[in-house]
Amino acid sequence: MKLTAAKRITAGGDDVLRMVLNNQVIYRRPRQFTVRAKPYPQDSYVPPARVEEYGMGISPNMPRAWTFFIWDESAGDWDNSVNFAGSLNVDRSKSIHLPQYDTWDVNVADQQQQAFVDGIDRLADGAVIVIVASHAAENYTADMVARIKYCGGSTAKLNWTTRSSYILVGRVGLGEGNGYHEVLDNVTLNGVSNCAELTFSW
Repeated sequence: MKLTAAKRITAGGDDVLRMVLNNQVIYRRPRQFTVRAKPYPQDSYVPPARVEEYGMGISPNMPRAWTFFIWDESAGDWDNSVNFAGSLNVDRSKSIHLPQYDTWDVNVADQQQQAFVDGIDRLADGAVIVIVASHAAENYTADMVARIKYCGGSTAKLNWTTRSSYILVGRVGLGEGNGYHEVLDNVTLNGVSNCAELTFSW
């Protein structure tokens, strides 16, 4: 498949995307996604992170880990073939709606931190990437920070000392500080941690 640049236009009062796929003009409404991630709360509940589409969860709840999702622009959907060697084992026997993902528990294993770095290095420049961290997000290395910044992350947004949550929507090769960020430190309400969230559409 070959996809040229998508352009948002208004038709009949609705926002739609005009795309050219395999030399054929296609119109579709933008899809809205929300990424949620919780820091470690006072109630000791292991906090999840997940991706939703129009409020419905389309990924499983992910506990303590760094995770990323890749958008397949040619298919116009989340990549469901992501399977990076060295990542934390993921139970792929379950029926999981897109997106597919891989996750790295960088809190307990140096090898997992390096596997996260290696996973980013395998991606082509220009790929849309959503990076999510929950529960123990402060456990990152300089090499991880370099890759996150390469995808649009910012050093200022990766500078905490308590258990937090982190969300980045960017592109591989986008450059430091050019992505969309949401960061939440260990903030609790009535003993239950609040949720960092970031909503985007295309």
